Formats: sequence, C-alpha cells, structure tokens
Amino acid sequence: MRDVSVEESFVLSIERTPKTAMEDVVDDVEETSLPKKLKNKLRNEALMVDIAEVYSPPRIAEAAEGQRMKKGGSYDLMTGFDLRRSEDLKRMWDELVRDDPELVVCCPPCTPFCLLQQWNYPRMDEERAKVMVEEGLHHLKVSAEVALWQHHRGRSFLFEHPLGSKAWEEPEMQELMELEGVHVCVLDQCAYGQCVDGGFLNKKPTMCLTDSPRIAAELRRRCDGNHQHQHLLGGRAKLAAVYPPGLCKAVVRGLRAHLREKYGKSTSLPVSSEEVSEVMAVKRNEEHGLEDFEDLFPEDIAEYRERKKEERKEEERERRRVETAVTEEDKKKVAKMHVNLGHPEKSSFLRFVRAGRIREEVLRWVNKEFRCDQCESQVLPKAPRPAVVPKCYRPGVAVGLDLFYVPDVMNQKSIPVMNVVDLGTNYQVIEMLENKEPRTVWAAFWRTWCRTFGMPEHISIDEGREFRGLFSKWCAELGTIVFRAAARAPWQQGKVERHGGLIKSMIEKAREAEPPCSPEELRMVLYECECAKNRYMNRSGYSPVQRQIG
Repeated sequence: MRDVSVEESFVLSIERTPKTAMEDVVDDVEETSLPKKLKNKLRNEALMVDIAEVYSPPRIAEAAEGQRMKKGGSYDLMTGFDLRRSEDLKRMWDELVRDDPELVVCCPPCTPFCLLQQWNYPRMDEERAKVMVEEGLHHLKVSAEVALWQHHRGRSFLFEHPLGSKAWEEPEMQELMELEGVHVCVLDQCAYGQCVDGGFLNKKPTMCLTDSPRIAAELRRRCDGNHQHQHLLGGRAKLAAVYPPGLCKAVVRGLRAHLREKYGKSTSLPVSSEEVSEVMAVKRNEEHGLEDFEDLFPEDIAEYRERKKEERKEEERERRRVETAVTEEDKKKVAKMHVNLGHPEKSSFLRFVRAGRIREEVLRWVNKEFRCDQCESQVLPKAPRPAVVPKCYRPGVAVGLDLFYVPDVMNQKSIPVMNVVDLGTNYQVIEMLENKEPRTVWAAFWRTWCRTFGMPEHISIDEGREFRGLFSKWCAELGTIVFRAAARAPWQQGKVERHGGLIKSMIEKAREAEPPCSPEELRMVLYECECAKNRYMNRSGYSPVQRQIG
C-alpha cells in the first residue's frame, strides 16, 4: 500500500469531517507546516458555502442542507435583513464575500411588476405607487448585481421571477440574459406540485435565469395538461410565493450534479443497495432528471421505509383475513379443479377461477397461497423470447406432426405418441401408436385428424423415418405440400415441439397424481389431458377448440 502524503491525508480528513466541525479543520490548517498557498486553498474548500439565498427565507437552502450540503445565509426581511437599508445591504455583501457561495438564488419581490398589481395601480395613491415601483427597481438592481458578481467570478446564480413580470423588460435583466452561458428556462410550478390551499394545482408560469447547465436542465418542466388549475386570486398569489417542495428538490438536484461535475463532490446516504434501487425506480416515475442515488433526499428514504412497513402490515392483515375466510372445503375444491384442468399454470388457472365467479377471498388465496406438489416438482425453465413473429393460418390449413414418448404402465419401455397441432389455432390431437412405421403413423393421422377436419394443405414434419416412404407418398397423392425441418434443428418445428412438451408435462403430472394401472387407463389419461388443454383460454378469451370448431 502506498504512503499517503500530508496534503492527501488532510484533503481526506476534510471529506470525512461533518459540517459542524469545519471550524476545527480550519484551525488544524493553521497548525500544519503546509505551504501558504495550500493552506489558503484548503481553508477556502473547508469553509466554502454551497448555496445562499437573496430575498428569500431558508427554502432551497434547507432542502440543500438535507442533502448534506453547506448552506449559507438567507437574506430577507423574515431573517432580519432589510435590504432597503444600506447597513443591512453592506452586511449581506460582507457575508457573501466571506462565505463565497457556489450558488446564489435571487428572487426579489415581484409585486411591483406582476400583472395583478397592474390592476391595482389606477386605484392607488400616486405617491404610494411611486414608492412601490422604486423599491421594486432597487431590489431588482441588487439581485442583478449579485448575479453579475457570481457570474464574473466563475460561480453560479439562479434568478427567478414570474413569466409575465414587467421586470424582464428592465435593462438589468436584459444584460443578464445576454451574458455568455446564461440559460433562460420557462417552467410551470404545477409540474412541481404547487398547490397553495390543498385544492387544484396552481400553474404559475415562471421564468428563470441561470448559468449552470445542470440546474437549467431541472427547470424546464411544463404542465402536461392532465389536471385542472386554480387561479391565483383572492390572496392566493401571496401564498404561491413559497416554492413547492418539488421545485426546491429540483434545484438541489441540479446543484448536486453541478458540484459533482465541477468539483467531484460526493456524499452518500446510510441506506442499503436494495432500498436505493427501489426508491430510485419510484422517484424516476414521479420526478424527471433523477440520475444518481445521491439525488435522493433523506426524507425519500424515510418515506420509502415507512411505506414498506405499512405494506407489510397490510399484507399480514390481508393474509389473516383470507385464511379465516377460505375454509378447508374451499381449498379442497380448488385443488380438485386444478387437477381436473390438467395442472395449468397459475395465470391460466386464475382465468378459469375468475370465469367461474368464485368469491374474491378465494381468488386472493389462489393467487398468493395455493400450491400444487406435482407442479412444483416439475417446474419448467422460462421460455426464450421468440425469434420471429409466428405466422397465422385459418383452421385446418397447416398442421405440424411430431412424435414424443411416454413410459408404459410398468415403466419398462417407451410408447410412441403421435402429436398433431394445428398451426393456426393450436388445436392439438394425440394418439398412442403401436410402432413407428410410416403405415402406422399414417393410419393414426387419418383416423384422428383427417376424418374430422380433412386433409390439410400443408404439413410440417421433421426428418424422422416415420414420415418417409408411404407417408410422404400418400401426402403427395392427396395434394398436400410437405415441409421438412432440417436435421438437428428442432427450433424449425418450434410450435409443435413446444405444445408437445406442454401436454407431456400435463400427462406426467396426471400420472403422478393418479397412476394408471392398464394400457386402457393410460390411453384415457392421454385423452383427458388433450381435452383439458384444448379448452384452455388464452388472453384473447378463446380456447383452441373454440377457434377450431367454433
């Protein structure tokens, strides 16, 4: 392991030191024997403020502090700063120079410039209106000076005002807009959850200026038009001056990305990787621009944990209620239905149960608690994604033939079974064979399929010897086109192979539940499985027998 230099160890100590101990770190800087330039650099990094606010009580700064950033001052009447007075204005500038904030948020009062106030000026005393406008211009000038100061020294600013404000026409604002690297962002606060009185959302179109691309990317969300708005009349405009939490979080997310890009600053939350991934998935759906787990707020994690706790309690209450509502007789009936249907998959079985209009409690029990020993002992791997779109045929136009094998009653030898599948409707017919001779296969095919549905136009088969000789000759004489799959390429017979595997699995489960004692009973098991499978309804609501016969 390489030795860590004095400079590196000190930088690491700063990264690990909490904000409340930064003053001690600065004292340690003075006592070290580092060069003077490095001392000044480390002192500035230790004391650098991430965000300050002008003309605003702590709002975005509080959200930033929750993200483990260091907040500076918030200069507003509510915090003891009357920026109309030269003393308070000087005190603000002294603190800004001392704190050296990375971002300053400027939101001067918009009352003198807003559209609503234009209605009031004709009814106001002329002297009072003049004083209001002069104060508004003074606050606007101060905000513009702070923004210019930040921009010229390589830091960032964020200036916010309503979209329809007359302040945007002032020379100071025009000068800010013309600065190189300044982004003009238009947003609707309803997209960030602005709702002043708990009723409908408030749109409040807003324009922002910032020289940080990361912050600008967070401040371009517009109304999607899927909700109703409430006008900011009757005193609501004053309440809407408070930023919604969603807007504060968006600015902090942008600042976090800005700091990571510019300085490589990073913080972490005490959460597990599972919690991070789940909360990130939820928040990406709720909010735009969420790229890193550091964009999460502590309250997001706490909210997630509380929600998961309530979900577990609710699941336990529901489980107990269902257990008491579903009797043992109900469970026996469900198990019997599952066996009689040929051990279908849970999704298919639930469709049959719902079609039977069974009580809701039983449906929930089937979905969450029902288990079948035979099905669990023969779980199949998940099917691969299809490589091509399956073709569609009318009933009886194209069929696929194949053979599969089942053990005899004594499990001493394998019995060949002919498998016929209609490629258009998935209707399936199976028949036990005495041997694999082409004559025997043709006789079974004619007896089970052709006498009912006629000779198909196309037959898809593999390269097995049972489909050669007389079988191919008789197909040609009857005008049927034969398609042969390539050797060692079973995927070319994909549908036939798949349906053969499904019905073979059903046969194995049925034999495990009720072992046949004679060849005739084994034949009946095959026929019952065929009957059950042809009556499965897929997602369209139709079964193969309905599509084949009507």
